[in-house]
Amino acid sequence: MGGPAKLNISTGHALYLERGGYFSRVVGQGSAFLDWNERISAVVNVGPHSEEMSITAWTKEGIKVDVKAKGEYFLGHSRTEDEDNILIPFDAEAIRKAVEHTFKSGKEANEWLISAVMQTKGILGSYISNQFLDDLFLKDNSSLTLLSNANIKEMHNTINARLQQYGAYLSNFQIFDIILPPKVRN
Repeated sequence: MGGPAKLNISTGHALYLERGGYFSRVVGQGSAFLDWNERISAVVNVGPHSEEMSITAWTKEGIKVDVKAKGEYFLGHSRTEDEDNILIPFDAEAIRKAVEHTFKSGKEANEWLISAVMQTKGILGSYISNQFLDDLFLKDNSSLTLLSNANIKEMHNTINARLQQYGAYLSNFQIFDIILPPKVRN
C-alpha cells in the first residue's frame, strides 16, 4: 500500500521507504508522513541485539580451538557526545546500507544481524588460524595473547571497520570460553 498516510513509528524502529521501486528515504521513531506513491519496503529494529557465537578454527600447527563469544550489535556508528542521552541513536545511512545489503543477499531486512555476526566470526577465526598456540595463550611468548585487552580492542576495531559497509556497529565484544583438545589442555 502506498501513501498518503500519517505514520507513528515506535521507539527503536525505522522504516525503509521506496517510491516507484527505488529507495526514497529512511524515517525513524516518532511521527512521519508517507508521501504520495511512497510505500514501506522494510521495517527495521535498530536497537541493540546480543548474539552468542561459536567459532572453530585451527592454529598454524593444526590444533583445533573452539571459542565461545558474545557480541552486541546495532545499526549505526559509535556514539558521540551529543548522542549519549539518546537511548537508541538513529542513523539513516547505516539503516539504508543494512537494508540494501540484506535485500541484495536475498534476505529479509531484519537479517542484517546475520551478516554482522558472520563477519565477526570470520575475523576471529582468521586471527586464530594465523597464530601458533603458544602465541595465543602464553604471555611469555607474545604480548598480544588472544585474551589480552590490547588484542581484544584491536580485534573490536577491525570488526567495526569491516561492519561499516553493512551499516552495523559492534558495541561490545566478549570471549567467554575457549575449548582446547584434552591432550593439549593437559
